[in-house]
Amino acid sequence: MSIDNADPVAVLRTAVQVASAPLFRLNDQPSRRPSPVVGEAVNRALGAFVATARPVQAQLAALISADPLGPVATAVNHVRLAFGHFGTDEDRLDAACAELDAARKALDGQEAEDLPNLHPPIRG
Repeated sequence: MSIDNADPVAVLRTAVQVASAPLFRLNDQPSRRPSPVVGEAVNRALGAFVATARPVQAQLAALISADPLGPVATAVNHVRLAFGHFGTDEDRLDAACAELDAARKALDGQEAEDLPNLHPPIRG
């Protein structure tokens, strides 16, 4: 399947999974706190997310524009918040993983009341 025919939601779901898996594994390790280890893992996860989602960026933007409170917009918002946690405090791996899990749940069609209400939507 070419990118032109790719389902942008499926690609976004894959991007979230690619970014989440190594961070969840790191979060489960009791000795995860050394700053360089966390920082390098976050950089790799963000790079993997961007590389995976970039081919459908325009389609995702159109979906978000059409439904700013829908599952794609909600998931992208949670991803933004997840990586935002790392920019403010290294010890926010738990919160970031919760946001990535919320992004996955949004894409899997769970109702809004089933998702953690951690932050209001980010606009723009």
